[in-house]
Amino acid sequence: LFDKQVIDNVIKSHGNELMGCYKTRHLKKSNEIERITVKFVIAKDGRVYDAIAKENTFESQKVTLCILNVFTKMQFPAGMRTDIKRDSVTLPDGSKGIEISYPVSFGVE
Repeated sequence: LFDKQVIDNVIKSHGNELMGCYKTRHLKKSNEIERITVKFVIAKDGRVYDAIAKENTFESQKVTLCILNVFTKMQFPAGMRTDIKRDSVTLPDGSKGIEISYPVSFGVE
């Protein structure tokens, strides 16, 4: 079944790419922590079907698009499913996917 730890591990394995997106921003250094919640769907084959930004504090659309692009390239284990009805979504091909909202935050080093 659906395992939050597996999802967390896959996303964390892309941490360097996500940090790369953050470091490309052309903003002055600030002490604020910047956040984005990425809402995405994991298809039955483990691919990410869709990724959109929710609760995004980045002013740079370039950073936002870079982060979303990293998420769409992620590969999760095939056959993941959930017993939570509200997390299950039907994809255009009729198959079921799992909808995930995942918060990512970047702070000052």
